[in-house]
Amino acid sequence: MMGILIQIVFLAATAFGVINGQEGFVSIDCGMDAGGSITDNITGIVYQPDTQFIDTGINYGIPPSYWSRRYSLPQLGTLRSFPDGVRNCYTINQVNQGEKYLIRAFFMYGNYDGQDSASIGSPLQFDLHLGVNYWRTLNITDPFSFYPLEIITVAKDDYFSVCLVKTGSGTPFISSLELRLIDSVDVYTDVNQSNSLVSGFARVNVGGAPGLIRYPNDTYDRIWWSENLPNSFGINTSETIQINPGDAFQVPSTIMRSAITPVNNTSLLFSLSDFQSRYVRPICYCYMHFAEFDALPPNKTRLIDVIMNEQALLRNFRPSYLLSTHITLTFELESVTQYNISLTKAADSILPPILNALEAYTTLSLPDLASDITDVRAMMDLKNLYDIKIWQGDPCAPQNFAWKGIVCTFSASNPPRVTSLNLSSQNLNDNIPDAINNLKAIEYLDLSNNNFVGPIPDFLSGLSSLRMLNLSNNQLDGSIPMALRQKQENGLLELRTENNPGLCTNGNGCVDDHGKKKTLATAVIVIIAAILASLILLAIIVVVVRRQRMRKTPTRPCELVVKGKSLNYGYL
Repeated sequence: MMGILIQIVFLAATAFGVINGQEGFVSIDCGMDAGGSITDNITGIVYQPDTQFIDTGINYGIPPSYWSRRYSLPQLGTLRSFPDGVRNCYTINQVNQGEKYLIRAFFMYGNYDGQDSASIGSPLQFDLHLGVNYWRTLNITDPFSFYPLEIITVAKDDYFSVCLVKTGSGTPFISSLELRLIDSVDVYTDVNQSNSLVSGFARVNVGGAPGLIRYPNDTYDRIWWSENLPNSFGINTSETIQINPGDAFQVPSTIMRSAITPVNNTSLLFSLSDFQSRYVRPICYCYMHFAEFDALPPNKTRLIDVIMNEQALLRNFRPSYLLSTHITLTFELESVTQYNISLTKAADSILPPILNALEAYTTLSLPDLASDITDVRAMMDLKNLYDIKIWQGDPCAPQNFAWKGIVCTFSASNPPRVTSLNLSSQNLNDNIPDAINNLKAIEYLDLSNNNFVGPIPDFLSGLSSLRMLNLSNNQLDGSIPMALRQKQENGLLELRTENNPGLCTNGNGCVDDHGKKKTLATAVIVIIAAILASLILLAIIVVVVRRQRMRKTPTRPCELVVKGKSLNYGYL
């Protein structure tokens, strides 16, 4: 069953579909081969592969026999399937913390696996999470239909994660994922840090020409379906509809130039139904958009009453001439499963009601806190450094999905913290990673039975919460930082460093046996080097002195005496 589903009864149950936007958006074609891209010819939006956002899953294409029967939506021609692991997550980092976003996901089964897994009698089901919080349950019953889900939410951090979670009823998959910045604080003001709006979806261009309207006509890339209500007929104008300065919804003028009015001249009727929630009954927000096409004289009026389940929600609403306006209906959903809403001609109205466009959402609370952002970044650095694919989503939350090898502490008002990390026997090498320095709440750290090299980093001494540090059975060298040794001597730290052949384990000059041998060997080398240097210096001095003496000795002629005569041949 799909959680918190809004269904407008005049929409066909399986008629889901859409496309995507541009500037300030993130548009992901799930399952596209790395290095490629695809452009939607209608919107001009360029979709990128999902390889930079996720490191698990298998790519598939939709068979043409399924794909050709639907709209030309190029980003839905591929998908990524997740047969392995319970939770697999996309991470989108291009996010401004505190800003409002529309996030949209599409799912089209298309019998990609040849298993005919989606049918009414045997639906394909899995959950979708936004970060650490439950979003919706997918209930896929038609291989030819595609299913969009939307949420308008506030970014609590500088990233979003969207996770697909197995529930035991099939393999999760996703066709595309879209992120749209809503940069106006005056639109969807019901969205805040505590509440998001979800749709399944009900955003309708009533009375418009068949087809879909979205970006670039819609600045926020909202997708508007064209549909009429029962017992109504369409009206339109060629005039431009202006945006009311107080109406931040920015509904495109192409939508506001069409409307519907009742055949019976009295009421427009529609229903909101099939509300469900995993936690509590949510609140419904229904936004109705109006623009008057007729320049009415003073003796003519168009006044509208809004009635829900025979209870008046609004009286005598008057649309503005060629000016876009809206009304917001807010009501708590109770045990009732269907809410019948009518737009009725008010008692003093001459003209019947009209309606140009309609949006309907329910609230979704996102109560669970994500892990401390510093811990998240540290753990993501470790995940990327060691390519640990089983680590998906938030390190700590939800608690039953905490990453293997870590333990977290939880509190009602503060984000979860990573307090224990066990990376023992993972065949890790190189130096102990700097990312560990950012786990400021860490109490137990086990790096044993790996191939770490180099010295023990000083930053481990600065982890004030650290109570146990196991570095045994590695290839570390150098000496143990004095601060760590002092913590150990004071009973504040359990420290294990055995079986690191190059490590000087005693500090203070390393006076243990291994340290003595190492110190003695070093001393012998130093002495031999000094003796050799002295001998070389002495030899140089002898050579220099002899040359100096030779220069100072007087010369004498070389004579040869022959029969009493002396013959001079030069000088010696």
